[in-house]
Amino acid sequence: AASGSVVITVDAGDVPMGTEYHTLFETEGFDYLVLNRLGYDFYTFGNHDFEGGLNGLSKAFNQYIAALHDPNSYGSVSCCEKRSSLCSDNSHSSCRAENATPMVGGALTFLSSNCDFYKTAWWRSKVPESGKYIKDYALIERQGVKIALLGVMGDDALSATVDGDSLLF
Repeated sequence: AASGSVVITVDAGDVPMGTEYHTLFETEGFDYLVLNRLGYDFYTFGNHDFEGGLNGLSKAFNQYIAALHDPNSYGSVSCCEKRSSLCSDNSHSSCRAENATPMVGGALTFLSSNCDFYKTAWWRSKVPESGKYIKDYALIERQGVKIALLGVMGDDALSATVDGDSLLF
């Protein structure tokens, strides 16, 4: 972007999918942390975000939230056990963000206009803080221009997601 121009970074979803990396770490929330660190403003869920079902997505989201508050908490035992079998150093600390600073304040906003996570009792019980990060929509203003952002899953969302019938649309 040109110097002084306004940029809004948005991802259309489906980030956690399709690679061996994702298969090994699908409930770690790392993809969301990378987008956050890169400075993305908004993310909307795609059907591949649900490949681990609601349980897998809830684990990833909880990992993401924990790392926002304490980056050194990232790198759960399961992550490190998996990683240590792949790496030569076998050091649990190698998974962690040493001397990292908390990311609260600039957190990635998740948009979900037609999939209501927070009204789904199961989700609310597993990820009680999700209401702070998942919004129905966003209204922002950049250089005097008002912009509305929505995150919408397609009409086949229920059939394309594992445990999709557990979500309220």
